[in-house]
Amino acid sequence: MNIGYCSRAVNRDCEASHFYNAGYLCTCSDISVLLGGLLLPQVWVYLPALCNSPRRHGSGHAGPRPGESICAPYSTPGIVLVSSNVGVSVPAVLWPLFLALVVGCGSEAPTSSPDPRSLIDALLEAPSDAEVAAVYAELAGRFSSSDPGGIEILETRTGTFSDLSLVAYQSDGLRIYGVVSRPKSPGRYPVVLYNHGGDRGLSLADLDTPLSGALVLAASSFRSEAVHWFGADFRSDGPESPWDRDVDDALALLECVSRLPDVDPTRVAALGGSRGGGVSLLAAVRLPGRFRCVVDIFGPTDFFDPVFRPVVDTLSAGGNDPRPGMAFLKESVLQPYLSGALSLHEARSQLIRRSGIYFADRLPPVQIHHGADDTVVPPSQSDRLARRLEGLGVPFEYYQYPGAGHDWPLASESLPRILGFLERYL
Repeated sequence: MNIGYCSRAVNRDCEASHFYNAGYLCTCSDISVLLGGLLLPQVWVYLPALCNSPRRHGSGHAGPRPGESICAPYSTPGIVLVSSNVGVSVPAVLWPLFLALVVGCGSEAPTSSPDPRSLIDALLEAPSDAEVAAVYAELAGRFSSSDPGGIEILETRTGTFSDLSLVAYQSDGLRIYGVVSRPKSPGRYPVVLYNHGGDRGLSLADLDTPLSGALVLAASSFRSEAVHWFGADFRSDGPESPWDRDVDDALALLECVSRLPDVDPTRVAALGGSRGGGVSLLAAVRLPGRFRCVVDIFGPTDFFDPVFRPVVDTLSAGGNDPRPGMAFLKESVLQPYLSGALSLHEARSQLIRRSGIYFADRLPPVQIHHGADDTVVPPSQSDRLARRLEGLGVPFEYYQYPGAGHDWPLASESLPRILGFLERYL
């Protein structure tokens, strides 16, 4: 079969055809084609891609364009379709030949969607050292290039144990609100970076405690969330980013507070519960050497923990999970990954950067508290962290409380243990 020149008019007709729009070269012949003794003028030719077809039309492939002629002799077999302006059909006697040509040419193999379970298996495979190192390099570079500037004290009120100040500062160019709690007596105090749990913003009850009578506490609301300030809400700018950009907001506040005259910037600790426990660990690994210790109260530490698999299965199937951060992971990581909008590398990076356990070699001494009956953050998250710290030789204390769940205080001895730990290292 030989294909010669096409006129511009016929090229336009060809480009409007189904086959051209489907991505295949569709051309015509101004000369006659002799097929089985039957003379058919002006035929359209559709050549399957796997049959040494002339070219596929589309990105990265040459193909006919409006007003462009095709001139290339081909001896490749193909499917011959009669032009609509001829009205001649292929005789029945030629069908064996027609079918032979189709089989000989072949066609593009149909593609099937990947099995979601295999995609999730790949997503939750334990991270390699190279993956962890690449994520850490990106995170370290991110903060080192950020300058939070100064802090704006909007209002100060006297609480039961401390003076509370509503503050505003910059993080990634966003206006973020927070609270700084300072002892009533003048002096120069250590600072504890407090990171709140949940996803409903920052409550003053978290900061006006016996702990704040001897320490400066600095707490960010985190972007998109509010400081609940004596009946008024002050909401921070930006979209939510649980655990990841939370750390940026917390560290930016720490840098601002460290410049205050009553703060000793050389004595710094991080403390948080639940979501805030994970943020505290991640903040300490982001700036190794800056923190003297970390207190983690039932915080998530490892999103590659097998206990997380049922959650991922539920979210991937379209279900929901009411726990903080899960809706974000569903909408920003899992759904884009399963749809192909987010690569495997990008999706795994999102989970690694939220899993402090993989950076545990950069942690200072850690005190861990977890309820044995916690159904919000499973105790395995703290179990795994403790084993990791022990293997690395990082000093740690781990207290698990039988019968306790995901509520604070876990037991009457929890707060004295925290105070004693902070006193030893600060």
